[in-house]
Amino acid sequence: MDWRNTPSLAALRAYEAAARTGSLSAAARELNVTHVAISQHVRQLEKHFGTALLVRDGQRMVVPDEARPFAEALTSGFGQIAAAARDLADRGAEKPLRIATTPSFASGWLMPRMSDFWQQHPTVEVEVLSSHGLVDLGRDRVDIALRYGHGNWRGVQCEWLMSAEFLAVARPGLVPKGSSLAELSDMVWLGYSPFGEEFAWLESQGVKNLAANLRGFSSAALVVEAVKGGVGIGVVPRPVVAGELQRGEVEVVGAGPGGTSDPAYHILTQPGVHRPVRDIFIKWLKAAAKA
Repeated sequence: MDWRNTPSLAALRAYEAAARTGSLSAAARELNVTHVAISQHVRQLEKHFGTALLVRDGQRMVVPDEARPFAEALTSGFGQIAAAARDLADRGAEKPLRIATTPSFASGWLMPRMSDFWQQHPTVEVEVLSSHGLVDLGRDRVDIALRYGHGNWRGVQCEWLMSAEFLAVARPGLVPKGSSLAELSDMVWLGYSPFGEEFAWLESQGVKNLAANLRGFSSAALVVEAVKGGVGIGVVPRPVVAGELQRGEVEVVGAGPGGTSDPAYHILTQPGVHRPVRDIFIKWLKAAAKA
């Protein structure tokens, strides 16, 4: 590698921390240096490249659009270095497989199926991190993240896992048999924030007055509990309500789109990092999703 035209690693680390945290002070605390040192490194880089790399937006420092690919590349690169260093230091040690996902997907789909995985692989230790917050696979030492979306996340390897077809579900007997969704416009509708494609789908089906009749919850799991209690009609992805459907605790009153181009659940892994036990779990995930 030719390092002659590459800025110092100290300056790059300082800028990456400031860009990621949005704060010179937070970057200084993370790297155990002074606020002035971080500021000097950033100015040094801006002089080197001849462009602004951080700009102030209220109380935060933000990365301009033209510098964002550079900042993201630094975060990805330093994350891979840190992960490789930890893997080398931990070589030979048995580490739990760390899975990050949302509470709704963990409780509604993943955990009810884990007994099947452990029957097949009883010696594999799995740690499930259940949170709505985003994780950094390298920094947080996460082997697999299971996320809902269009699959366009940067800096990760992404594989489609399963459709997230929207279902309108209700407690059995709450909705007259054979009713169209449009005929249920005056019912109470339940969803979780932020509201997105699922409610655009409801409106396309003729459901009116959603703004007036909508009740919001912080997670799909809470929506499902409210549906079971007869509060109203909930709209959730099929995987998070699979157990309740199987047990007859809720019933489907409408189904939305669920093709491979629609929002779906994906497997996210860190590029360039290989771990045999991770591949075993991914193979099982795909088989379980297919089933």
